[in-house]
Amino acid sequence: MIAGLIALACQGACTAPQTPSQAAPQPAQAVAPEAPDALTGAELLVVTPEGTEAWTPARLEALPSASVPWSHHGESHEFRGVDLSALCEPSISQRASRDADRATWNRIVVAVGRDGYTALFSAAELRRDWGPTHAYVCWQQDDEPLPAEDGPLRLIVPTDGGGARCVRLLAEIRVIDARPLFPQAPASKP
Repeated sequence: MIAGLIALACQGACTAPQTPSQAAPQPAQAVAPEAPDALTGAELLVVTPEGTEAWTPARLEALPSASVPWSHHGESHEFRGVDLSALCEPSISQRASRDADRATWNRIVVAVGRDGYTALFSAAELRRDWGPTHAYVCWQQDDEPLPAEDGPLRLIVPTDGGGARCVRLLAEIRVIDARPLFPQAPASKP
């Protein structure tokens, strides 16, 4: 069931939110998300309900970056990257005064590799100074460009206990409104 919801979310749920009266919920279909094919491999698409933006490595490197130590499978490396939440704002971090229905609190962030591999995050866990997860879009490993099998961009999540959400060959970030996937039940009458 969860796989079907994720597949449905990855197939274009980046549209404007609909109220229950506008669209009846559709059953989830277990279809794998397609890997992005319009990329040159050297850019990252960030797709949000507010629009789409392409990020080249040069644009990413111009942003404030961090040195990210990460150990996995007995190897330790130092990565250079930008905080994922910076690329997703304001889609994941609007204040309640600007987002009365709290739409940004009901969003999922999906990282997609060129090979179709995906990793999911709740928007709340990525919000700066709020969530426990720190994820970085990285372009360097040990002061060198990423190895070809990992890059040119890779998502590193040092706060996770393993590497399951560290997406190699990162091609796309999708911010998806999850509300259509979980329609609210009508209020029960006493």
